[in-house]
Amino acid sequence: MEEIIEAIDKEVLEKELSPECFYAKSPHAGHEVYLVNSTNAPNVLREIGRIREICFRRGGGGTGKALDLDKFDLDPEFSFNQLVLWSPEEKKIIGGYRFVSCDHCLYDEEGQPVLPSSHLFTFTPAFTSGKFLQTIELSRSFISPEFQSSMGGGRQTIFALDNLFSALSSVIHLFEKKYFFGKVTVYPDYPKEALGMIMFVLGKHFSPDEPLVIPKNPVSYGDPVRYRDIFTGEDFKTDYRTLKKELSKMSVQIPPLLNSYINLTSSLLYFGGGINDEFGDVIELGILLDAHDVNRPRFSLHPEIHEEHFRKIKERVMRFWKAIKKR
Repeated sequence: MEEIIEAIDKEVLEKELSPECFYAKSPHAGHEVYLVNSTNAPNVLREIGRIREICFRRGGGGTGKALDLDKFDLDPEFSFNQLVLWSPEEKKIIGGYRFVSCDHCLYDEEGQPVLPSSHLFTFTPAFTSGKFLQTIELSRSFISPEFQSSMGGGRQTIFALDNLFSALSSVIHLFEKKYFFGKVTVYPDYPKEALGMIMFVLGKHFSPDEPLVIPKNPVSYGDPVRYRDIFTGEDFKTDYRTLKKELSKMSVQIPPLLNSYINLTSSLLYFGGGINDEFGDVIELGILLDAHDVNRPRFSLHPEIHEEHFRKIKERVMRFWKAIKKR
């Protein structure tokens, strides 16, 4: 286990978070949103990698390296951008996501997309020729520990996840896409009986009608036969209430990010999960979320973006992608 690097100097971060990278003001708490990559903000990338490794190690995952950055973060060929939530008041990174518009991703010799999720999932032709082209893949989501609710960060903490979701809603608009695809991480110490119940309920209500995304090494936990007698609801809301009651008996809750996602939309798709042996043996659950069909106000709130600024952002991102494709 390597020692995590020291924090990057705040003045260095401020300099790289330039007006060119500025995306929007968040709706709450004065936070700012930036879009960066390894080319225009290398030190911001290092700070992101530092914070991510701290977050994931605390949960029982992580890379074990001095910072969590991989080829998708560092190599422009993969076309990934970083969504950064910044506190100008404290001059600190609050949280973020990395993402790619799937119509700009690379493919391997077998015709499979080269994405962070490719290690765990196979994408069927029904998916890659359809919804995939309207999708943004999200990965490595994080909230810095000092801004997490368990740390009592006050006003800054209360709005951290809301502001990230709000920024994501505008990313969908910026890239003219419809879906978010990604992996939800469940750490190894999470009770397997509880995880088995969660996976059963998700599979019951949100499995696709045809194979779209298939786990390469699927995992299951608990006793599905017994779960059928517990979760007898005809709709998700009924089984969701039962699920929370069952988990409370084990003194656990649905992992917060997963809980946020499954309450965002009734059109969620769930693809099962597998163990990520490259990331501390965490369990990763694959989901697809229709960002145009949400029922949570915090996700549908777009940061205020002046149309001219929005146009310039889009042109900059497109220039970045075109430059990569010419290599």
